[in-house]
Amino acid sequence: MDEYRVRAGIFGSLILIVLTILGMRLAWLQLLARDLYASEATNNAIREVFVRPARGAVYDRNGVLMVDNAATYALSLTPRYFPRAPGTRHVDSTRVTLLAGLLGVPDSTVFARLAVATERNPDAPTVAFTDLDLNTIGRVLAEQFRFRTDGHEGVSVDEKQMRRYLTDARATHAI
Repeated sequence: MDEYRVRAGIFGSLILIVLTILGMRLAWLQLLARDLYASEATNNAIREVFVRPARGAVYDRNGVLMVDNAATYALSLTPRYFPRAPGTRHVDSTRVTLLAGLLGVPDSTVFARLAVATERNPDAPTVAFTDLDLNTIGRVLAEQFRFRTDGHEGVSVDEKQMRRYLTDARATHAI
């Protein structure tokens, strides 16, 4: 019986030592290192992303298609990763000219959209061009490697599903 009490005492002492160490670590984190970890916690914000649900086709009672989905393509610019002219902080105008040629728009339009994206958030992709056709998207994707900086995409293409209403029926949104 004495051997059991000795083992129980040793085991209890080990548990007490571990709990004391954990308690001291908790006190250090909460009281002494609060400023350090408070700033890190503030930077770990939750980012909400709106995702459209995939919705199917809608038919009327006679089997006529009323509503379906159509893919639309948008081009996003990330100013931070958009290629810069060598040795400067300015956007590489040859890349802007290339992108403008691929999109079929003037260079000034691309510069303006890039300026808007920089003003909003230079680190995040900002939708700059919407409702692009498949040929334009193909040309951009074929040259996308030219808009890469440090392995990050300066130009990205997003596909979104939009509802397409095929009849003159009203209130199809309520279905």
